[in-house]
Amino acid sequence: MQSNWLKKRAFLLIAVVLSLPLFPGVARPETIVIVNNDVAESELDRMALQAIFLGKKTQWENGHTIVPVNLKGGATHQEFLKVIIRRTPAQYRTFWKRAIFTGTGMPPKSFATEEEIVAFVRESRGAVGYIDPSTPHEGVKVLSIQRGGLAGGRGKEE
Repeated sequence: MQSNWLKKRAFLLIAVVLSLPLFPGVARPETIVIVNNDVAESELDRMALQAIFLGKKTQWENGHTIVPVNLKGGATHQEFLKVIIRRTPAQYRTFWKRAIFTGTGMPPKSFATEEEIVAFVRESRGAVGYIDPSTPHEGVKVLSIQRGGLAGGRGKEE
């Protein structure tokens, strides 16, 4: 009888572990945020990042201009928009089309590859971008992202 109970418990544990990626509040982040080494900040919250990538926050604490950069598309771009910006790619494009039309802003520069993002951020004062954690990112700083308030109650993550 105890053997049966242990088997059921082991099965449940395996099922829970295998289902973790299905719940974004528990899954490992699919993107990391990188900044140029001159950026003094080592941590930002989701709302500050959202403000940066929507053109509402334009200066770092040290007074340098923030230079956000996007990927043109792909899974990393979609994940960043979903988790940080809380918009779909179509909603994000529409936001920037309206900003351009009304004269209230210009969208961040976009790059085709994550390697291009890393190179630009490495060489550009005040630059900030996002990449998959597996992308080599020597020469840039990885920001710790405070994700409090997200679905699933995630706290601080890197």
